[in-house]
Amino acid sequence: MKDNKLKEKNIFFGVGDIEDPKKSIYVKTVVFIEDSTIADLNFDYNCSPSLSPFLSKVCEKIKDLAQKSNLLDSVKISKELIIEKLIKELGKTKVEDMIPTEERAFLNLQIEKNEITDLPVKEKEIINLPVEERNIINLPVEAFHRAVGDYISRNEIKNIFPKNNKKVLIAMSGGVDSSVTALLLSKQGYEVIGSTMRLWDLPLNEHNKYYSKSCCSIFGLWDARDVCRKLKLPHFTLDFRDIFKQNVVDYFINQYLLGKTPNPCIMCNQYIKFRALINIAKKIGASKIATGHYLRIKKDSNSKKFIIKRAKDKNKDQSYVFWTITQQQLSKIICPLGDYNKSEIIEIAKNNDLGVARKTESQDICFIPDGNYADFIEENLNIKIQSGLIVDSDNNVLGKHKGVPFYTIGQRKGLGISYKKPLYIKKIIPDTNKLVVGTSKQVMGKELTASDVNFIYLDKLESEMKVKAKIRYRDELKPALVIPISEDRVKVIFDKPKWAITPGQSVVFYEDEILIGGGIIDEKNELFYK
Repeated sequence: MKDNKLKEKNIFFGVGDIEDPKKSIYVKTVVFIEDSTIADLNFDYNCSPSLSPFLSKVCEKIKDLAQKSNLLDSVKISKELIIEKLIKELGKTKVEDMIPTEERAFLNLQIEKNEITDLPVKEKEIINLPVEERNIINLPVEAFHRAVGDYISRNEIKNIFPKNNKKVLIAMSGGVDSSVTALLLSKQGYEVIGSTMRLWDLPLNEHNKYYSKSCCSIFGLWDARDVCRKLKLPHFTLDFRDIFKQNVVDYFINQYLLGKTPNPCIMCNQYIKFRALINIAKKIGASKIATGHYLRIKKDSNSKKFIIKRAKDKNKDQSYVFWTITQQQLSKIICPLGDYNKSEIIEIAKNNDLGVARKTESQDICFIPDGNYADFIEENLNIKIQSGLIVDSDNNVLGKHKGVPFYTIGQRKGLGISYKKPLYIKKIIPDTNKLVVGTSKQVMGKELTASDVNFIYLDKLESEMKVKAKIRYRDELKPALVIPISEDRVKVIFDKPKWAITPGQSVVFYEDEILIGGGIIDEKNELFYK
């Protein structure tokens, strides 16, 4: 049926698809939704003839469970639920017989980390299908969840459910922090809806140590869905790939080509989590969104404005990446982990049998989990990064570099030059494709300018202000003076020199425990050390 005919009947649709890494199975789902209910859904798939009966049965079971159900109830469908239904209907032996033995090793799509733990003992005894058969079910389930998410994300879809002040949409990465956030808010009486943002498609390869732990991987998404299944919560997959590429990935690439070192997490918060996700929350009637960040959001009793305070666990405090946020956005965000230590969160996860309790954290950029930034830029722009000269402050040539995106301010390793003193990158000049190096003293600086400044609870900075500031996420807070230059630009003067002030990074300001605001570093003032 054509789109306009569907709209005349007040029926809208969403599409989702997925392919296994060996391109042996492809599944596509189309859902048709009328008045927040799934009116119909269709599956289309390509696979070997020997696999077709099993895949057909899985798709049929998903359709039986989802059709005519409320949208939120439908996305409680999980791999484990399908397994349970198939075994009850067919019996273990008959289910096993539906996939030929020679096909099972070929279908090893995911390492099974945890057995089903929340079913009755009798059912656990019979749910012992081979790993390959359990995991092939993930493909049609994932395609279905993507189709529902596609429907919700469409611009023409407005308010699907009425607003509910106790309904909250949680951004879930599949890690322990967002999983415990869902658990805590559920226990506090919120109607919790889980969502995982599909931001960047990494290869579906569980054997790659980088891809498997990234929050952009399919495995993180499946871990999030498993947690929601255990907590009996709905879970959406939201396709934000286009806006993520435009606002985060393209920004990241362009900044590196300009010789800067950006922080993509801050752009992701600004444009994806606290803009796009809040819009999705409104559509499904959620008055709030929640994340697993470590910080505290409070409402000041005097000014009636929202403030952000550093987390109880200072080693995990993530307020640094919140400096772009607005008062309107703050009014719609819950971050319950700010009053906990990380060790307490892990203990809560263990005590509630959440399978992600022992999952390791990724410290890398999610869409470049192996950390090869320059290779990523070359691949995505289809260019060859040009080498250039390494010079000292007097423009004496000391060597050659591999290309500007391979380097950052303060870097010493990989320069390939020999000198009487250790040398570090102090400046990157993309216009002439040069790296300027200097001694450790020359890399220090007291002054910088920053632009795109945002102040969280101030309308604007009227006069200079004493603060404590940091110039990167893991930096220490140090006394500084912030001086307004224009409405969105400031000068920052530290009391004592800072190491490697880096254009592209964020300088962020605090007053005691309160986050005041921040900006993007434009340049270091070169007058201090030459």
